[in-house]
Amino acid sequence: MQFSDYADWAAVSHAFDPLYVRAGTLAADSPIRAEAARIAATTTDPARRVEAALRLVQDQIRYVYVGLDGGNYRPAAADETWKRRFGDCKAKTVLLIALLREMGIAAEPVLVASKGGDGIDQRLPTPGLFDHVVVRATVAGKPIWLDGTRLGDRTLATLDPPGSRWALPLRTGSVALEAIAPRPPRVPTRIDVVEIDASAGFDKPGRYHVQQTLRGDEIFGMRAQLAGVAASDANKLLATYWRQQMPDVEPSRTGWRFDDDNRLLVLDMEGEGKVDWDGDDKDGHTHYLFSGGFSPPNERKRPRDQPQDAPFANDYPAFTCSATTVKVPPAGKGLHWSFSSRPMDRSLGGVAYWRIASFDGQTARMVRSYRVDVPEISAADAAALNAAIPDFDNNKSYVWETKRKPSLSGQLDAAGHFGSFAEFAGATPPCQSEVGRDKTS
Repeated sequence: MQFSDYADWAAVSHAFDPLYVRAGTLAADSPIRAEAARIAATTTDPARRVEAALRLVQDQIRYVYVGLDGGNYRPAAADETWKRRFGDCKAKTVLLIALLREMGIAAEPVLVASKGGDGIDQRLPTPGLFDHVVVRATVAGKPIWLDGTRLGDRTLATLDPPGSRWALPLRTGSVALEAIAPRPPRVPTRIDVVEIDASAGFDKPGRYHVQQTLRGDEIFGMRAQLAGVAASDANKLLATYWRQQMPDVEPSRTGWRFDDDNRLLVLDMEGEGKVDWDGDDKDGHTHYLFSGGFSPPNERKRPRDQPQDAPFANDYPAFTCSATTVKVPPAGKGLHWSFSSRPMDRSLGGVAYWRIASFDGQTARMVRSYRVDVPEISAADAAALNAAIPDFDNNKSYVWETKRKPSLSGQLDAAGHFGSFAEFAGATPPCQSEVGRDKTS
């Protein structure tokens, strides 16, 4: 059972709009006016002005939640936030809007639900269904979503809409609850690149070069931890991290760097360690490439006493990528190398599965990615997914020695662009098909 004193969602918006208007009203001698003038003097491009204002609020105002004395709903004044240099989502939103409006850029506060907010449109109007507020600015006639509580946003091109399913603008006049269309993730949150040189022999340690490219809010805590200690201590932290990630490899060199422009952290390691070989000299050896396969999706079903036409949730917006290269030893006497890794480029149940691979007789290469494109699928899509599970290709990528000389035609030429270490740590890593890249652009 639900109760609400609000007649509709417009009433909720109209109740909160005056609070944000009042908090965003600047004093005649406000230093925020001077900051806006400083930014405006550096560029006439509205997009660059928005980027500079967002960077100012994210970098120079510490996030601190304020919930006392009505603070859980009432934003602090922009001038007060600038003076004390801390604020919560409400305070940062008010400050950012004040900066933008001083530069003639239209912007408004919008309530969103940080946990997704599925079903808000089916509930009675109440502010308690929202727990976050962001800014929606207009640049070149297009809406741009800005979140002052985040860190490291540098370009408008990389900004995504909030993860909330629904949004409520705070303004006067006509207001309605608005749906936010989900957008497939643009780049992976994690990319693992593993290069193994096992050419010394089956009984010799392999030489490893491993790189991780990480994205997400947690990378700022990792950067602070690594940057806050001496280089030797950072190396010890990283060596411990890599031993946990790859217990059979002993690091000889570690490194890290933070890419401020692309909002990513790169960790890398070189070392020696055991290469996993199945089999023996007589019958041949087999090596399964790191992250070389896909697990089939789980069957989507629910008990009969539950609504059978309800949608099913996905683990949205997950996106991971792996790239593996293995240089094999010379094949044993009377044996020949062969390779198995079928290409894949399909979408099933709102999830994109992609893999390319090649083998030239000495070096096997494989790139694969897993991308969840939508928050949920319909019951009909779930039924189609269930029907496709038995034929799902869950074979791993592997090289193996065989007594029969295989034909490598079709395996010699790369089935796509396999990328370099630098490319996988760049702004547009080669982790999806061109069709998938178009969907996320």
